[in-house]
Amino acid sequence: MKYVLVLLMSLTLFACGGKDSGDSAKDAMDSAAKAAKEAASDTMDAAGDAMDATASAMDDATEAAGEMADEAKDAAKGAMEEAGDMMNDAMDDAEAVEDTLMEKKDDVDAALKDAMKD
Repeated sequence: MKYVLVLLMSLTLFACGGKDSGDSAKDAMDSAAKAAKEAASDTMDAAGDAMDATASAMDDATEAAGEMADEAKDAAKGAMEEAGDMMNDAMDDAEAVEDTLMEKKDDVDAALKDAMKD
C-alpha cells in the first residue's frame, strides 16, 4: 500500500511537469512582479505624456496672453495718439477763440477811446 501511495504521488508530480507548489508560487510571484513593473512603467509614461501636454498648453496660453497684451498695447497706443490729436485740435481751437476775443477786446478798447474823446 505504501508503494502504491508513492507511485500515485510520483505520477501526480510527473503529470504536473515535475514542479512542486513552491515553483508555482514563485512563478506566480514573478508574473505579478513583472505585471506590476509594466503597470508602473505605463503609469510613468502616461504621467510623462500628461506633463508634456500640460507644458504645451501652458506654452500656448503664454503665447496667446502675449499676443493679447501686444494687441491691447497697440490699441492703447492708438487711443493715446488719437487723444493727443484731439487735444492738439482743441488747443488750436482755443487759441483761435483767444485770438478772436483779443481782436474784439482791441475793437472795444478802440471804441471806448473814441467815445471818451468825444
